[in-house]
Amino acid sequence: MEVFTAEKRSTVHSSRFSRADFLQAEAVTSDCSQSALCNRQECPRGDPSADASGKSATKLRVLFVEDNPADVELELLTLRKDGFEVSSDVALTAAEFTSRIETVNYDVILADYNLPQWKGTEALDILCSKSMDVPLIVVTGYLGEEKAVDYIKLGAADCVLKDHLERLPNCVCRALEEKAVRQRQKASDDALRESQAQLEALVQSAMDAILTVDEAQRIVMFNVAAEKMFRCSQAEALGQPIDCFIPQRFRAAHSAHVRKFGETGATSRAHGKFEALSASRADGEEFPMEASISHSKVGSRTLFTIIVRDITEREQAERALHESEQRYRLLFSEMAVGFALLEVIYDEQGRPCDHRYLELNPAFETHTGLPRDKVLGKTIREVLPGIEPDWIETYGKVATTGESVHFENYAQTLQKWFEVTAFRTRQGQLAVTFADVSKRKQAEEVLNKSRITSEAALKELARSNAELEQFAYVASHDLQEPLRMIANYTQLLAERYRGKLDEQADKYIAYAVDGTVRMQALIQDLLKFSRAGRQEIEPGTTDCRAAAQQAVKNLQAAVEESGAVVNWNGLPEVRADASQLTQVFQNLIANAIKFHGAEKPVIQIDAEKKDNEWVLAVSDNGIGIPPENWQNIFVIFRRLHTRAEYAGNGIGLAICKKIIERQGGRIWIEAQDKPGCCFKFTLPAEPMSEAAQEAHA
Repeated sequence: MEVFTAEKRSTVHSSRFSRADFLQAEAVTSDCSQSALCNRQECPRGDPSADASGKSATKLRVLFVEDNPADVELELLTLRKDGFEVSSDVALTAAEFTSRIETVNYDVILADYNLPQWKGTEALDILCSKSMDVPLIVVTGYLGEEKAVDYIKLGAADCVLKDHLERLPNCVCRALEEKAVRQRQKASDDALRESQAQLEALVQSAMDAILTVDEAQRIVMFNVAAEKMFRCSQAEALGQPIDCFIPQRFRAAHSAHVRKFGETGATSRAHGKFEALSASRADGEEFPMEASISHSKVGSRTLFTIIVRDITEREQAERALHESEQRYRLLFSEMAVGFALLEVIYDEQGRPCDHRYLELNPAFETHTGLPRDKVLGKTIREVLPGIEPDWIETYGKVATTGESVHFENYAQTLQKWFEVTAFRTRQGQLAVTFADVSKRKQAEEVLNKSRITSEAALKELARSNAELEQFAYVASHDLQEPLRMIANYTQLLAERYRGKLDEQADKYIAYAVDGTVRMQALIQDLLKFSRAGRQEIEPGTTDCRAAAQQAVKNLQAAVEESGAVVNWNGLPEVRADASQLTQVFQNLIANAIKFHGAEKPVIQIDAEKKDNEWVLAVSDNGIGIPPENWQNIFVIFRRLHTRAEYAGNGIGLAICKKIIERQGGRIWIEAQDKPGCCFKFTLPAEPMSEAAQEAHA
């Protein structure tokens, strides 16, 4: 086959080979191991002694796209002569080429541009579709200049004529070096993109607003925090002048500051160095801020980056803290109790042995009488040389354990009693608040003596009352018999001599009989009252409804005679003596019947639970009691009507009062919005049993 080039005409004996021929050529050239990327610093120039000298050869993995085995052998020989340790494969079709590059990492591809089944240069399209960066050198018998340029434009690393294969090693070296440069550039570009992505993520995730403006002070970058802070979207902010976020009164100063900043050559300025420490949101609201500014050159452009921090919350917190400090400072100076901040002093064994005054309030001098300037900075033992050891020990325990204490103690050196609270503020320090309670102690001593005297007096009064009650009981009981005798004989005199003596005698005898009967009734009532106080109380669970029923039964004759109606609703169980509670109901109902008006008596009994007691009410529609007499009606023998109007000696309500008070309650009369009276009394509550609840339902 004759091959023509632009330089000369050469005759090369060649023919088209079969597939077996190419397999044989592959076997000859594939005995080397798989190559790595070319890292040669310079390419050998075919020195035959390179291998013999012991220099390491550059490994090269080559894929041939060539249908002529002889050409493959020549190219391999050329590369090996130049110092390459070559291993190779051959691909004759596009499918075979694709399979090879997908399974093997080749350092270089040497391709003839025209093969029987496809053009070797089509390999460039396959490499491009696979995004694979493998240098492809076109090695052909003839190639015009224009065609070579076209192949370079398509992506070929170089073009080499087959009758100038001495250029091939240099072309391979150059192709590998260019690939290494591309890889380094790609790594650099990837690192730059990653760095830019990280920077963008950092900027967009920053909690501070970050803005970048150009030399014309127009915004070219606006992060997410800036959108939130200025209430303006990035799309709205980009291209706008930075002045739109600066209050009008600060804009001139800001512009001058930026110019001056750019002229100084400084690259940054710290937070809080702006003259204007206020910014404006898109809606016009101003807020306090602090900012830092930096500038940098990007090509011919100067960019200013501003980091803005909204300090509204911080200023509010600082203001609140300042106000709080002012309040506490005022409290410290105006507080009535004394205050001292103490530093613990330890001995050589590490035990607290004294305390130094670090801070005192004005009240310290008031309570101790010690001037501030004579105390501050000194120890307790220096200020009070004769101080009792228990003060030092107590404060030392607080400082060591951290447990607060509250106590009262007498300071012998100051001749005063103090109420003290001590607590640890931090390691090695404690605070003490105290007050001079000497006057209170003196008052307590006087009160204690008075209490002892009062207790003795109360005991004497109780003994006297008991004796008086005993006397009343004995007197009323023992006077019954002689009084009965006097009553009987005066009645006999009246019966025997009525009408036989003059009218004046009959009148005197009648007076004597009436007085005796009245005295007998009074003695009996006094005995009843005495018994109410002497009777043993048997408190227990008492059903008020049962007690009311028994009282009505005891008054059956009076109820029927007067036509009285007695009603009650849901009366509870209480803690009381059952018989005495019946007596209370009986006396109150009897009074309601006795003092009824023109209408027949109607008595209502109700109950209301309040806290741990029951309030029971007995109301009627009778003649009522004037309010000015509400306190007197419970006094024994106190009557509001004459005996001619209403019978009785005024003992019933006094007995009710004594019974209720002995049960732990109280009794009173209360106004109501209708005629009559309403007596109320309290008794301790008692949980209602299930049976009682069903009965009262």
